[in-house]
Amino acid sequence: MALAEGVRCVADPAMDVRGHTAVDLVLTTSDAAVHRCGLNIAPGFPGRELSEGQHLGRWYACLGYAPWPPTAAQTQGFLDDLDRLQAMPDSRALL
Repeated sequence: MALAEGVRCVADPAMDVRGHTAVDLVLTTSDAAVHRCGLNIAPGFPGRELSEGQHLGRWYACLGYAPWPPTAAQTQGFLDDLDRLQAMPDSRALL
């Protein structure tokens, strides 16, 4: 909680010019050192697309939060079905 109390979020309308996912982070340490970083486009948005490996990594990370995650066989079956999606007569087969 002590760390959270030191966090401030500040809306800056000027950042809208940089894009709707732009963000800047400024970190001031206890010894007054200032570190800055930012980005104009968040990963996964147009202009900063994810690779197939990054998509899969995010998908597996989401599965890790599931209260009843699918088995390895179910997961692989779903991924195999996705590879065949365009050939499927009805995408409801994925469900």
